[in-house]
Amino acid sequence: MTDRQFIEVRGARENNLKDISLNIPKQKVTVFTGISGSGKSSLVFDTIAAEAQRQLNETFTAFVQGFLPHYGQPEVDHIGGWGGSMGAVTMIRATARHPEIEALVADSPFVTLEDELDLRIPYPLLNPLIRFFAERETGLRLDMVRPVDEIGLISPRPVFLIQGMGDKMVPLDSAERLYNAAGEPRELWTEADVPHMNMYAYYRTRYTKRVIKFFDTYLLGR
Repeated sequence: MTDRQFIEVRGARENNLKDISLNIPKQKVTVFTGISGSGKSSLVFDTIAAEAQRQLNETFTAFVQGFLPHYGQPEVDHIGGWGGSMGAVTMIRATARHPEIEALVADSPFVTLEDELDLRIPYPLLNPLIRFFAERETGLRLDMVRPVDEIGLISPRPVFLIQGMGDKMVPLDSAERLYNAAGEPRELWTEADVPHMNMYAYYRTRYTKRVIKFFDTYLLGR
C-alpha cells in the first residue's frame, strides 16, 4: 500500500495453489519464498499479475484491446476491488462491466472527468482551450468518463465509497453524489478536514477494519 492500498486474494487455486487467501500491500517490497513447486509463480504471475493485466486491458477501447494479449480470469473463489483516486474511477468502470468483481471499495474518486477539469482549471477562457487540446491529443472525449453514470450498474453488488472532506483534488461532494447514484447495498464514509487519499493515514486502524469487514461480509458472508 501507500498506507491505504492492498491487494486482496481469496481462495486462489491456479495450478498447485489450494484455496490460498492473503492481503498483499501495494507499493512496498513483498518477497515470496518457498521450495520449488510451492506455488510462488502461480500466485504472483498466474493469479495476481494475470488479473491485474486483464483489468488494465479492459480500460482500453475495443480497438486497442484487439492488439493486446488476452488473459483468462484466475481460478479464485471471489474477487474484490479497491481503488484510490483515478484508480477508484477505473475500478468503478471496470466493476460495472465485469460481474466477476463482486465488491468494490472506491477511495476518493471523482464523479465526472469534466467536473475534475473544471476544478483544476477554473478559468473560463483557459478551460475550453485546454479541453480542446487534451481531447485532440488523447483521442478521448472528457464526457465519456462519467463514473456517476456507471456506478448504478454495479448493484446488487456492494460498493463502499470513502472521501475526506479536506479533499482539494476532487470536488467535495464526489463520494456523496456517487453514493446517491449507486444501488444497494452501498456504504459511505466521510470525515472532516482529511486531505485527498489520506483517510487511511488519519484513521489507520479504523480504515483497515472497515475495509476488511466490508470484504469479509460481502465476499465471505462473515
